[in-house]
Amino acid sequence: MYPDTNGVYSPVQVMVSENKIFNPYRLEKHGYENTTTEFGTDDSCGVLCADDREERTDNSRAVYRARAKVLDCIRCNLDFTFFCTLTFNEQYVNREDYNEVVRKFSQWCDNRVRRKGLKYVGVIERHRQSNGLHFHVLCNDVLSVIDSGTVKCAGYKKPIRISTADRYKIPEENRKTVYNISDWSYGFSTAIRITGDNSLIKVSAYLQKYLTKDTEKVGGRFYYSGGKLLRPKYEYCTADFYDDTNDYIIKVPANTLKVWNVGILKNDA
Repeated sequence: MYPDTNGVYSPVQVMVSENKIFNPYRLEKHGYENTTTEFGTDDSCGVLCADDREERTDNSRAVYRARAKVLDCIRCNLDFTFFCTLTFNEQYVNREDYNEVVRKFSQWCDNRVRRKGLKYVGVIERHRQSNGLHFHVLCNDVLSVIDSGTVKCAGYKKPIRISTADRYKIPEENRKTVYNISDWSYGFSTAIRITGDNSLIKVSAYLQKYLTKDTEKVGGRFYYSGGKLLRPKYEYCTADFYDDTNDYIIKVPANTLKVWNVGILKNDA
């Protein structure tokens, strides 16, 4: 279950098993190894995706869990307001050094979590040409931002100057103001306000595209998060496995799971 803007939790996904694998101690048996995993901890899968129907390797299962956790985080924290990109200037930080980059990023975020109530989730990416590392981050509206004098427009990969948008007669409704984060001192930054219907869903998909089956972890983690983030809640109930209502079926060793989405997940494209 996910919370709405008022903090009221409602169901978004139902999963029913053909065999009895759930129990009152919130443990879920699975066929990939001989241990059990507590449902709802950092190792849990969260909301299931349709592509989980495929046979998964160890790495793809890890990627899948990371994608599901990122999705859970975004859908449970509807006050995420800005989509930011944080880069590192080689004059101040060795942007190819994972440990140094993550240390600077974590220190900066932790300071703002304590002082400003920052909430965030982000992924790290390594640039293919320069080999430098940078972060893509979703966060709430607590950062100090200034207008960069540029706008993001459909059809343009990079932000363009307002004068350029005026010359090309790009309508105001097709422009998004690009801000800079005033106290990000390690390099260049952009912050774009999330507006419009389903915009948060689109940004969620953008973040998740970095977490694909072929993704290798940059350093030790697939994603980073912090602050007082809301998390999903789970309820155990009974349902008819042989009911034909389901969105997709997952085959696992010696068992079958039926999954169907309700609420906001049902309306996602």
